[in-house]
Amino acid sequence: MKIKQKLTLGFLTVAILIAIVGFLSITVSQKILKKKIGESNATLASKILEAIDKNIYARIETFQEYSSHIELQQPILRSNSTFEKLDNIQAYIDKHDLVWNSMPNEETVSFIRKLLNNELSEDLREKIAFYERTHGYKVFVEIFVTNKYGANTAQSQKTTDYYQADEDWWQIAKKDGLYVGNITYDESADIYSTDICVRVDDKSGKFLGVIKAVLNIEDSLHLIKEEETESIGFKLLTKDGRIIFATEGFEFLERLPDKLMSHIMQKQHKSSYYITESEKPGASKKLTVSANSKGYNGYKSLGWILLVEQDTAELFAPVVMLRNWILAISLAITVLAIIIGLSISKSISVPIEKLTDAVAEISGGNLSAKAQVNSKDEVGQLANSFNKMVKKRKQTEEELASTTTFLNTVVDMSPFAMWVSDSNGMVIRTNRSLRETLNLADEQIVGKYNVFADTNLETQGFMPIVRGVFEKYEPTRFSMPWKATEAGDVNFEGGRDLYIDVSLFPILNTEGKLTHVVCQWVDITDRKQAEKAMQESEERYRLLFESANDAIFIMEGNIFTECNQKTCEVFGCTREQIVGKSPILFSPEIQPDGRSSEEKAIEKITAAQKGESQFFEWRHIKYDGTPFDAEVSLNRVDIFGKIHLQAIVRDITDRKQAEKEREKLLKNLSAKNKELQSVVYIASHDLKSPLVNLTGFSAMLNKSCQQISNILKDFNLSD
Repeated sequence: MKIKQKLTLGFLTVAILIAIVGFLSITVSQKILKKKIGESNATLASKILEAIDKNIYARIETFQEYSSHIELQQPILRSNSTFEKLDNIQAYIDKHDLVWNSMPNEETVSFIRKLLNNELSEDLREKIAFYERTHGYKVFVEIFVTNKYGANTAQSQKTTDYYQADEDWWQIAKKDGLYVGNITYDESADIYSTDICVRVDDKSGKFLGVIKAVLNIEDSLHLIKEEETESIGFKLLTKDGRIIFATEGFEFLERLPDKLMSHIMQKQHKSSYYITESEKPGASKKLTVSANSKGYNGYKSLGWILLVEQDTAELFAPVVMLRNWILAISLAITVLAIIIGLSISKSISVPIEKLTDAVAEISGGNLSAKAQVNSKDEVGQLANSFNKMVKKRKQTEEELASTTTFLNTVVDMSPFAMWVSDSNGMVIRTNRSLRETLNLADEQIVGKYNVFADTNLETQGFMPIVRGVFEKYEPTRFSMPWKATEAGDVNFEGGRDLYIDVSLFPILNTEGKLTHVVCQWVDITDRKQAEKAMQESEERYRLLFESANDAIFIMEGNIFTECNQKTCEVFGCTREQIVGKSPILFSPEIQPDGRSSEEKAIEKITAAQKGESQFFEWRHIKYDGTPFDAEVSLNRVDIFGKIHLQAIVRDITDRKQAEKEREKLLKNLSAKNKELQSVVYIASHDLKSPLVNLTGFSAMLNKSCQQISNILKDFNLSD
């Protein structure tokens, strides 16, 4: 085939290839656009569901916190106390439940009015009104409280039943501490709602009752409505595919089409997107994204599913228009290429053959070959440029080989574990330290590990930061536990679990575009284990400190800086009322030995600060001024290089009182002994007394001895 024909065919081929590439580019762009919008909508759906879960959890947390309030617990305690005094609690409940159910909602009897109008019921209604004023809609439909027997104690409005303990929600809330019910429709209030039921315990954890709040689902739906636009629609579904809310017309709890529901169930545990066809004739296809509710903290979620939908005809309209333009331009370029090819091919044949021969030699490895073209036209200039390029290429290859060797040595000999990924997150290079750290070979990592598939980053919330490196070119650093078994689809069975300090930074080309990302790991597993051990040690010390049966506090100088719960009990005050105060404030002005409390305290504190342990008795006063006797132990402890004192105080008031009683008893015993000696003296010397008197004295003596014996037994001093 002649050069003229080849050039013409070449131009034609190039034109066709341009058209094909353009068409493929549009097709790929459409797929990428679909992926990007799908991922964006998936993120939006997950964000909305997370906000809904957080919102519901916030409402749960509100009532969990409210359940500990004294104004809630006192009425329940009074109700429980009243029921405990009844002979037959269940009969009482059944009787009142029968009266309750027999009365229409608009009618009440005395005991119902008391429940509706007590102080706690007023407080519940005020809570409902407060949230309605704050949000502009009724956040809570009703709130009511039961005692531990399931009977109503207070309510914002008359409930259907008086007795609640036979309800599943009541039993689950009592057992698990929390119950969140499925969506229901209150026809009278025209409100969709869910039930939040919280167990009420006293400070010791003893069950008191249950509080139930009926939450208006509008409290969550407004989070969806805030994201509505003309082009984006939403559907909120139950876990079994029934519609709770949709931006278009819907029937409450209407079932989703089976075909769409099957897509959702296949991707149940992760966000996904797909093209769906409407069941309405003539309706366009939609790009649909689904996300599942995951719950938040102690709230395990109701398994809701959120769909985000966009019309594909509107979405891809710019791409279709661009495709039509490319096809038209490609056709024009093809015709022009044929004409130009025929014209240019006439003057190029010989110089091109020489240039071709030179290229063949260079391709064979002969970088010394030159194109022997002497023409002064563009082909000659091309030949000269080609010769210069070959020379420059040879020099560049030598420099590149030297630079590559240098960089490879620096990376591979680095003491820090490193890997390099391409712009898509796939690892293309590792160093020796990384392979040794993971105990893996290079071929187990390169081309297999992708940072975006690493479950460790996703579950611990670091994936958005990593994406910031690839998308926004923002270097980052963070620490995390890393499990080899959770590194995506890669088989890292030989790897080991680590705690690592991670640094990621982007590599950009001269145009400012991302080409690679470098990651550096520092193994901090030993340091984290040491920190964990220290924390556990601190927790054990704190447990011993707080569970001690004696009052223990720490002093810096003559000021209390820390104390345990027993200290608050002994001194009859709160921690805030003692920390930051001087021990002089908890002592009388004068000690029992007549010395000034302040003078004597300074003496003991000074000695203890010098390292001389102190153990002594001390007269203290409680926060309310009540005096009590105590044994005090003072010892010096050094905390972070500062001198502190550890004081242990034991209340010995009872022991002191017992000692006083013992002294009093001994005095009484001494007096009785003197009486006995007098009787014996009279009996032995008054021989002239009648025998009757002697008998009387003997009886008196026997009675006195008996009294003494009884006294000794009463005080356990018979020995």
